[in-house]
Amino acid sequence: MGCLLVLPVFDKGTSLEFTVRDCGGTPDAEGVLPLVDLTDATTITVVFRKSDDAETVITRTGVIHEDYTGPDGIVQYITEGTEIDTIGMWKAEVVVGFANMTPPAEHTSTEVDIDVVATLRNPAE
Repeated sequence: MGCLLVLPVFDKGTSLEFTVRDCGGTPDAEGVLPLVDLTDATTITVVFRKSDDAETVITRTGVIHEDYTGPDGIVQYITEGTEIDTIGMWKAEVVVGFANMTPPAEHTSTEVDIDVVATLRNPAE
């Protein structure tokens, strides 16, 4: 089950954090899957999708979270104010690529639901 995040339309400067877990890994005693070590990641992409419009897909580059290291599996993305430009429900997830693995591998984060709401501030601010 994902989580729900509420953001104003044209949000700028909000830090979004995504945890990337190894779905093929062995869960620990509490049933939690291991984190993916992002140290050797060749691509970190944040994918935004408008829920009611499968055609609207926006991608941005994410980074390993500044407060963590690669083995912690945490990706950070700071909203720029241009990617979420429509009020309504959106979804976001991270796709991490490892081109140097044989065969090349890809891991995704848990999908996050985003409720984008109206704001009174000027989007140009």
